[in-house]
Amino acid sequence: MQPQQPSSSSTTASIHSVLGDLVAHYPHSAPIILNEENIDYCCGGQRQLLEAVGNDSEHAQRVIERILKKEQSAIENKQNETINFLSMSAQDLVDHIIEHHHKYLRENIPKLSELLLKIYTVHTGKLLQQHEKVSEETRRSIELLENMYRLFMKLSTELLIHLVKEEKEIFPTLIRYLEEEKDQTHHTESSRRLVKDFIESLLKDHNEAGDAIKELASMRKTLPNYCKTVELTKKLLLEMEENLYIHVHLENNILFKRVQNM
Repeated sequence: MQPQQPSSSSTTASIHSVLGDLVAHYPHSAPIILNEENIDYCCGGQRQLLEAVGNDSEHAQRVIERILKKEQSAIENKQNETINFLSMSAQDLVDHIIEHHHKYLRENIPKLSELLLKIYTVHTGKLLQQHEKVSEETRRSIELLENMYRLFMKLSTELLIHLVKEEKEIFPTLIRYLEEEKDQTHHTESSRRLVKDFIESLLKDHNEAGDAIKELASMRKTLPNYCKTVELTKKLLLEMEENLYIHVHLENNILFKRVQNM
Protein backbone atom coordinates (compact mmCIF):
# COMPACT_ATOMS: atom_id res chain seq x y z
CA MET A 1 0.00 0.00 0.00
CA GLN A 2 1.30 3.47 -0.89
CA PRO A 3 2.30 5.43 2.24
CA GLN A 4 -0.01 8.36 2.97
CA GLN A 5 1.63 11.71 2.38
CA PRO A 6 1.82 14.24 5.22
CA SER A 7 -1.33 16.30 5.39
CA SER A 8 0.71 19.47 5.91
CA SER A 9 2.30 19.15 2.49
CA SER A 10 1.01 21.25 -0.35
CA THR A 11 2.92 19.33 -2.97
CA THR A 12 2.72 15.85 -4.41
CA ALA A 13 6.05 14.08 -4.36
CA SER A 14 7.06 12.64 -7.71
CA ILE A 15 10.17 11.83 -9.69
CA HIS A 16 9.79 15.28 -11.26
CA SER A 17 9.75 17.09 -7.90
CA VAL A 18 12.38 19.77 -7.39
CA LEU A 19 14.89 18.69 -4.73
CA GLY A 20 14.55 21.87 -2.67
CA ASP A 21 10.76 21.43 -2.59
CA LEU A 22 11.07 17.81 -1.46
CA VAL A 23 13.26 18.84 1.48
CA ALA A 24 10.96 21.74 2.37
CA HIS A 25 7.81 19.58 2.37
CA TYR A 26 9.30 16.36 3.78
CA PRO A 27 11.78 17.67 6.40
CA HIS A 28 11.98 14.44 8.45
CA SER A 29 12.87 12.17 5.58
CA ALA A 30 14.06 13.92 2.42
CA PRO A 31 17.37 15.30 3.84
CA ILE A 32 18.27 11.88 5.28
CA ILE A 33 17.38 9.89 2.16
CA LEU A 34 19.00 12.36 -0.24
CA ASN A 35 22.20 12.39 1.85
CA GLU A 36 22.25 8.59 1.76
CA GLU A 37 21.88 8.77 -2.03
CA ASN A 38 24.68 11.38 -2.28
CA ILE A 39 22.26 13.81 -3.92
CA ASP A 40 23.05 17.52 -3.45
CA TYR A 41 19.80 19.24 -2.44
CA CYS A 42 21.29 22.55 -1.27
CA CYS A 43 23.40 24.07 -4.05
CA GLY A 44 21.74 21.70 -6.52
CA GLY A 45 18.29 22.21 -5.03
CA GLN A 46 16.70 23.59 -8.21
CA ARG A 47 17.14 20.31 -10.10
CA GLN A 48 14.40 17.72 -10.44
CA LEU A 49 14.96 14.41 -8.65
CA LEU A 50 14.90 12.56 -11.98
CA GLU A 51 17.78 14.67 -13.29
CA ALA A 52 19.73 14.21 -10.05
CA VAL A 53 19.72 10.40 -10.46
CA GLY A 54 20.82 10.48 -14.09
CA ASN A 55 17.28 10.26 -15.55
CA ASP A 56 16.84 6.78 -14.10
CA SER A 57 13.08 6.79 -13.46
CA GLU A 58 13.09 3.52 -11.49
CA HIS A 59 15.82 4.80 -9.19
CA ALA A 60 13.98 8.12 -8.75
CA GLN A 61 10.75 6.29 -7.89
CA ARG A 62 12.53 4.20 -5.26
CA VAL A 63 13.87 7.39 -3.70
CA ILE A 64 10.36 8.89 -3.58
CA GLU A 65 8.96 5.74 -1.97
CA ARG A 66 11.71 5.79 0.67
CA ILE A 67 11.03 9.47 1.43
CA LEU A 68 7.28 8.94 1.79
CA LYS A 69 7.69 5.81 3.90
CA LYS A 70 10.15 7.47 6.29
CA GLU A 71 8.05 10.63 6.54
CA GLN A 72 4.92 8.62 7.32
CA SER A 73 6.81 6.66 9.97
CA ALA A 74 7.91 9.91 11.62
CA ILE A 75 4.32 11.16 11.67
CA GLU A 76 2.99 7.90 13.12
CA ASN A 77 5.66 8.06 15.84
CA LYS A 78 4.74 11.69 16.57
CA GLN A 79 8.13 12.95 15.49
CA ASN A 80 6.59 15.58 13.24
CA GLU A 81 6.74 18.40 15.77
CA THR A 82 9.09 20.39 13.62
CA ILE A 83 9.26 23.96 12.42
CA ASN A 84 7.36 24.70 9.24
CA PHE A 85 9.94 26.81 7.44
CA LEU A 86 7.60 27.49 4.54
CA SER A 87 5.16 29.37 6.77
CA MET A 88 7.77 31.27 8.82
CA SER A 89 8.22 34.99 8.39
CA ALA A 90 11.47 36.08 6.78
CA GLN A 91 12.68 37.50 10.10
CA ASP A 92 11.95 34.26 11.97
CA LEU A 93 13.61 32.22 9.23
CA VAL A 94 16.74 34.38 9.37
CA ASP A 95 16.78 34.19 13.18
CA HIS A 96 16.60 30.40 12.94
CA ILE A 97 19.44 30.26 10.40
CA ILE A 98 21.66 32.42 12.60
CA GLU A 99 20.84 30.55 15.82
CA HIS A 100 21.08 26.98 14.47
CA HIS A 101 23.58 27.25 11.62
CA HIS A 102 25.73 30.37 11.90
CA LYS A 103 26.21 29.78 15.62
CA TYR A 104 27.00 26.12 14.94
CA LEU A 105 29.79 27.05 12.51
CA ARG A 106 31.29 29.61 14.87
CA GLU A 107 31.38 27.04 17.67
CA ASN A 108 32.65 24.07 15.66
CA ILE A 109 35.12 25.53 13.16
CA PRO A 110 37.74 26.21 15.91
CA LYS A 111 37.29 22.66 17.29
CA LEU A 112 37.73 21.06 13.88
CA SER A 113 40.68 23.20 12.85
CA GLU A 114 42.46 22.21 16.08
CA LEU A 115 41.67 18.51 15.55
CA LEU A 116 42.76 18.52 11.91
CA LEU A 117 46.05 20.22 12.76
CA LYS A 118 46.61 17.74 15.59
CA ILE A 119 46.08 14.63 13.46
CA TYR A 120 48.21 16.11 10.66
CA THR A 121 51.07 16.86 13.07
CA VAL A 122 50.91 13.57 15.01
CA HIS A 123 50.30 11.14 12.17
CA THR A 124 52.72 12.76 9.72
CA GLY A 125 55.41 12.23 12.35
CA LYS A 126 54.34 8.63 12.98
CA LEU A 127 54.18 7.78 9.28
CA LEU A 128 57.69 9.13 8.73
CA GLN A 129 59.06 7.27 11.78
CA GLN A 130 57.60 3.97 10.60
CA HIS A 131 59.49 4.00 7.31
CA GLU A 132 63.19 4.64 6.80
CA LYS A 133 62.45 5.34 3.16
CA VAL A 134 59.25 7.23 2.45
CA SER A 135 57.08 5.03 0.24
CA GLU A 136 54.57 6.30 -2.29
CA GLU A 137 51.75 5.12 -0.03
CA THR A 138 53.17 7.03 2.95
CA ARG A 139 53.61 10.13 0.81
CA ARG A 140 49.98 9.93 -0.31
CA SER A 141 48.81 9.54 3.30
CA ILE A 142 50.77 12.61 4.37
CA GLU A 143 49.46 14.61 1.41
CA LEU A 144 45.89 13.62 2.29
CA LEU A 145 46.28 14.88 5.87
CA GLU A 146 47.90 18.10 4.67
CA ASN A 147 45.31 18.73 1.95
CA MET A 148 42.42 18.15 4.35
CA TYR A 149 43.82 20.72 6.76
CA ARG A 150 44.55 23.26 4.01
CA LEU A 151 41.11 22.88 2.42
CA PHE A 152 39.30 23.08 5.75
CA MET A 153 41.15 26.25 6.76
CA LYS A 154 40.43 27.89 3.40
CA LEU A 155 36.75 26.90 3.56
CA SER A 156 36.31 27.94 7.19
CA THR A 157 37.87 31.37 6.58
CA GLU A 158 35.52 31.98 3.66
CA LEU A 159 32.52 30.74 5.65
CA LEU A 160 33.19 33.02 8.63
CA ILE A 161 33.51 36.05 6.34
CA HIS A 162 30.32 34.94 4.56
CA LEU A 163 28.39 34.80 7.86
CA VAL A 164 29.30 38.37 8.75
CA LYS A 165 28.33 39.60 5.29
CA GLU A 166 24.94 37.90 5.60
CA GLU A 167 24.17 39.07 9.13
CA LYS A 168 25.34 42.67 8.83
CA GLU A 169 24.24 43.58 5.34
CA ILE A 170 22.41 41.03 3.21
CA PHE A 171 19.81 39.55 5.58
CA PRO A 172 18.61 42.99 6.80
CA THR A 173 18.30 44.14 3.17
CA LEU A 174 16.29 41.06 2.14
CA ILE A 175 13.98 41.34 5.16
CA ARG A 176 13.39 45.02 4.49
CA TYR A 177 12.67 44.27 0.83
CA LEU A 178 10.12 41.58 1.74
CA GLU A 179 8.45 43.82 4.33
CA GLU A 180 8.14 46.62 1.78
CA GLU A 181 6.52 44.22 -0.66
CA LYS A 182 4.05 43.11 2.01
CA ASP A 183 3.18 46.76 2.66
CA GLN A 184 2.80 47.24 -1.11
CA THR A 185 5.66 49.72 -1.14
CA HIS A 186 6.94 50.40 -4.64
CA HIS A 187 10.48 49.09 -5.10
CA THR A 188 12.93 51.27 -6.98
CA GLU A 189 14.99 49.80 -9.78
CA SER A 190 18.12 50.29 -7.68
CA SER A 191 16.66 48.32 -4.75
CA ARG A 192 15.66 45.47 -7.08
CA ARG A 193 19.14 45.43 -8.57
CA LEU A 194 20.76 45.47 -5.13
CA VAL A 195 18.70 42.49 -3.96
CA LYS A 196 19.35 40.60 -7.19
CA ASP A 197 23.10 41.22 -6.88
CA PHE A 198 23.11 40.13 -3.23
CA ILE A 199 21.35 36.85 -4.02
CA GLU A 200 23.63 36.14 -6.98
CA SER A 201 26.66 36.80 -4.77
CA LEU A 202 25.41 34.44 -2.06
CA LEU A 203 24.51 31.71 -4.56
CA LYS A 204 28.04 31.92 -5.95
CA ASP A 205 29.49 31.66 -2.42
CA HIS A 206 27.22 28.70 -1.68
CA ASN A 207 28.25 26.88 -4.86
CA GLU A 208 31.93 27.34 -4.05
CA ALA A 209 31.40 26.18 -0.46
CA GLY A 210 29.40 23.21 -1.75
CA ASP A 211 32.26 22.15 -4.03
CA ALA A 212 34.73 22.41 -1.14
CA ILE A 213 32.46 20.40 1.16
CA LYS A 214 32.15 17.62 -1.43
CA GLU A 215 35.93 17.51 -1.82
CA LEU A 216 36.37 17.46 1.96
CA ALA A 217 33.78 14.67 2.25
CA SER A 218 35.69 12.61 -0.30
CA MET A 219 38.90 13.07 1.71
CA ARG A 220 37.08 12.21 4.95
CA LYS A 221 35.87 8.91 3.49
CA THR A 222 39.39 8.08 2.28
CA LEU A 223 41.16 8.92 5.56
CA PRO A 224 42.02 5.75 7.56
CA ASN A 225 40.90 5.55 11.19
CA TYR A 226 44.41 5.88 12.61
CA CYS A 227 43.13 6.59 16.13
CA LYS A 228 40.14 7.76 18.20
CA THR A 229 41.00 11.40 17.47
CA VAL A 230 40.73 10.74 13.73
CA GLU A 231 37.40 8.96 14.26
CA LEU A 232 36.09 11.94 16.25
CA THR A 233 37.32 14.37 13.60
CA LYS A 234 35.58 12.43 10.83
CA LYS A 235 32.38 12.30 12.86
CA LEU A 236 32.43 16.08 13.45
CA LEU A 237 33.22 16.75 9.78
CA LEU A 238 30.21 14.67 8.73
CA GLU A 239 28.04 16.54 11.24
CA MET A 240 29.24 19.87 9.83
CA GLU A 241 28.54 18.73 6.26
CA GLU A 242 24.96 17.80 7.17
CA ASN A 243 24.41 21.06 9.06
CA LEU A 244 25.70 23.04 6.07
CA TYR A 245 23.40 21.19 3.66
CA ILE A 246 20.34 22.23 5.68
CA HIS A 247 21.78 25.73 6.17
CA VAL A 248 22.24 26.33 2.44
CA HIS A 249 18.90 24.70 1.64
CA LEU A 250 17.04 27.13 3.93
CA GLU A 251 18.68 30.09 2.22
CA ASN A 252 18.73 28.98 -1.43
CA ASN A 253 15.44 27.10 -1.62
CA ILE A 254 13.25 29.00 0.84
CA LEU A 255 14.52 32.50 1.70
CA PHE A 256 16.00 33.48 -1.67
CA LYS A 257 13.21 31.74 -3.57
CA ARG A 258 10.67 33.79 -1.62
CA VAL A 259 12.38 36.99 -2.75
CA GLN A 260 12.81 35.82 -6.35
CA ASN A 261 9.14 34.80 -6.65
CA MET A 262 7.89 38.27 -5.74
